[in-house]
Amino acid sequence: YGVRKRYLHKLINKGHNLDIYCPSLNVSNIDSIKNLPSLGNLKRYFSHSIGRKIILSKFIELTKKKIDFEITHKKIINFDRNFDEINESILKSKIVFNFIELRNTDLLKTPVNKIHLKTFEIPSYGGLQLVRKTPELCSLFEDNKEIITYNSFDELEDKINYYGKISDYKLNKLKFNAWNRVNREHLWRHRFSKIFSKI
Repeated sequence: YGVRKRYLHKLINKGHNLDIYCPSLNVSNIDSIKNLPSLGNLKRYFSHSIGRKIILSKFIELTKKKIDFEITHKKIINFDRNFDEINESILKSKIVFNFIELRNTDLLKTPVNKIHLKTFEIPSYGGLQLVRKTPELCSLFEDNKEIITYNSFDELEDKINYYGKISDYKLNKLKFNAWNRVNREHLWRHRFSKIFSKI
């Protein structure tokens, strides 16, 4: 849904060879108008700036041409992958996309970004992630040494073209650097130790 669907659709249409792994989802339901918040929840959304941006970006998305991603790209989507299979796929992939833009907020001038668990899972499984650049992310990983970042779709595509052609040795070095950083600083025990040191 959201940015994932739009960016992947553009990349596929530009001739990039992608493998897409996901659980079986009804994408049309996810992107439907039915998924706008109920009237009861609208008050909660409008009470803070992130909620207002999510609502605004959803309305912008509704004005765009609908992409039936699941139907259009059915042949390259690998559905019903369990966690072990996805982990294996991450390890075997040259680059793994990690979209941190919330829902449809990539359609806004300034997207709302959220660091989530996948940001740490990808390198812990030996993957190299390509992700939108944010100050928070760059405080967790070193750009071009542990992760690859982009600021726009054009830059994303440039990075795919560049890193898709570099040697396995260089790719594996980046993957190892990221794996090492996660194991050194970003495991659950590191977070709990930090929390317990404050209380």
